[in-house]
Amino acid sequence: MKFFFEDGTQGSVNAAFSEMRGGLSGTLTNLGYEIYGDKAALRGYGTMFQLSGHKDEPVKMRLELDALGVAKTVAPGKIQNIYQTLIEGHAASVQEKKPLDASGAIHNLALCAASHASAKAGGKIVKVAD
Repeated sequence: MKFFFEDGTQGSVNAAFSEMRGGLSGTLTNLGYEIYGDKAALRGYGTMFQLSGHKDEPVKMRLELDALGVAKTVAPGKIQNIYQTLIEGHAASVQEKKPLDASGAIHNLALCAASHASAKAGGKIVKVAD
């Protein structure tokens, strides 16, 4: 997916979470994303499925920042269980009597729909409203 912001910033994202990459080992260690900007690329490996991120996991999550061919490993700041984090956030909103409005989820669905529309139209740029 290519993206363009109003301030002129642009880049692209390549994500795969259901694509076989060789056998089981190659698939689990490589399912991730790549984000390309004008100065560097960020690649995440083993990041597109649900594991906890704990040190004893069979598949380690890895991040790599590649700036003009010089790759450096980047340590993730905090690894969270994405499902647990969502559940805790929802529970907190109920306790605080501040219901979630689902705007983030709606925006993410709009991004997915725009990606599909663009692909069907041969890569035509599709604007996603805020």
